[in-house]
Amino acid sequence: MMSTTGAFSTKNTPMNVILMAIAGLAGFVFVKCKLNSPAMILGLVLGLICEANLRRAYIMISGDTFFQSTVNLLKRPVTGIVIPVCVVVLLSPVVKPLSTKKKAWVFIGESEMDIKQTGIAGTMESSDVMVTIQPGSKGIEIEIESIVDKQFGREIRRAITETLRDMDVKNARIKAVDKGALDCTIRARVKTAVCRSNGKAPYEWKVS
Repeated sequence: MMSTTGAFSTKNTPMNVILMAIAGLAGFVFVKCKLNSPAMILGLVLGLICEANLRRAYIMISGDTFFQSTVNLLKRPVTGIVIPVCVVVLLSPVVKPLSTKKKAWVFIGESEMDIKQTGIAGTMESSDVMVTIQPGSKGIEIEIESIVDKQFGREIRRAITETLRDMDVKNARIKAVDKGALDCTIRARVKTAVCRSNGKAPYEWKVS
């Protein structure tokens, strides 16, 4: 209500309210698609400025073709450093996941991680999580008790689910008592609990 009133009061036109609703919908899509909203906003604000200055630089650089102008532009000491750095930064989010090798847990003689007994990992200390995993027969069943369940309950569940999927666990009942643990701590505790519940050692790392 406050944002709607504020948007309308700037120029007393419904168009501002419509623009506010569109911006809110776009922000919702960014959150659901896990896009970086601040980066998108900076791109919208600075994009036109960068484009205008880049066009001006091409006009000032002598060259018969676009390729020759680009080569001459890259020969300059400042642009020769800034432009390649910008290209690397832009491509790194796309190239890095493709080049990263995924590690999977594979126990000797087993293609699937079977939960055979109760496994416990973690403590009840602050910034930690206690994970208890037991055999199950109805897929993955997750119970979460967290002091930040309303704020981060979905992220905790996702971290547990992704870790179990990476370890090829098909059936298990998991209870996580969270005391504000970080994502990496949750994943580490789940992995330890799964290894303890499998009851087999040693295990091998397989890089795929």
